[in-house]
Amino acid sequence: MFTSSLPCVHVVGANVYGYTSAILLILQGYKVTIIANHFPGDADYACNYPDNHVNSHWQTEASTADAHLQEYDATSFKMFWNLAKCKASESGIIIGSSFKYYQSPTDDQLNPWWKNVVPGFETIQNHELPEGVQLGHHYTTVLINTKRYLGWLQTQFLSMGGRQRRAAMNKILDVVGDQDHVSMIVNCSDDLPLGTDALDTSSQTIYQQQYTVQASQIRKAVQVKTKDEELYIYPRMDGTVVIGSSRRKQHDENATQLLNRMADYCPELTWGKGMDALNIIDQEKTTKSTRLHGPRVENQFIVTPLGTRLSVTHNYGHDGYQSSWGSSKCAVRLVNEAYANLKKDSQSISELLSRL
Repeated sequence: MFTSSLPCVHVVGANVYGYTSAILLILQGYKVTIIANHFPGDADYACNYPDNHVNSHWQTEASTADAHLQEYDATSFKMFWNLAKCKASESGIIIGSSFKYYQSPTDDQLNPWWKNVVPGFETIQNHELPEGVQLGHHYTTVLINTKRYLGWLQTQFLSMGGRQRRAAMNKILDVVGDQDHVSMIVNCSDDLPLGTDALDTSSQTIYQQQYTVQASQIRKAVQVKTKDEELYIYPRMDGTVVIGSSRRKQHDENATQLLNRMADYCPELTWGKGMDALNIIDQEKTTKSTRLHGPRVENQFIVTPLGTRLSVTHNYGHDGYQSSWGSSKCAVRLVNEAYANLKKDSQSISELLSRL
């Protein structure tokens, strides 16, 4: 695949944004290597990329004022929808019904910009809402088995000629070694500073706990937003469901407590047999970091200690998978702009030297 005249790009981060960006870059004709210390399939991968091990569904966090994030999310939904229709089994993405409840809705939630993006959107009548809920939406969306989906992305990337290189890094610039001739980097890591500068501090820590339960009777996703947390139920193709909670403050809740709370919003969970009838297959607790003011998708140009001008295209700080195709599409556009800039700079230096 590496036959194009376009240069080599190093992508830092073996997560969904790293693989999606890398795939789109290869389609543009770039030679792409993903560099990371851990890759999907490693025994300790989930410990280093916790957000890529938590099941999800498409849900936007974009406000009505954030046109860029809206575009990322809408573009991504279209791609996920197409994958669910033609590659559901391989990619781990399925189409499903979703109920979203709000205890204290904001103006954005009362008038969601995305109501024309998803099929079948409707506002639930007040008399049909669970107790304590002020607003509810029902719509059709995509449900993502993140572990399977990430493996599918990795397979696509490698089959297209992409390369992986394992490397321990303390900063992004560690990917530029003495033997490297790369001048373009795409940064998809949430955990590494660029150089000797401090790590991006505009982030917050999210604490998550979830349980995988055998419950083939559940055919819908349920999400509940409260003031302090987010509760969710996501069904999967194998008859299991993932039940969990996310908070900004660390919390410790046992399975019975969490499942009892979720049964208030999804009575089908116990099927009238009580909590003791539920078979808990797996459980896990994770932490993740997200940027307070949304993802960072932009170019940055720096000069290395060796005097080389380098472009870094940032594509990190996302909360979930819902922006992955849209933001990566934007990142590729930024890489093209950076390449044109570096090429022009190189030509101007050549012209200067030719005058000697």
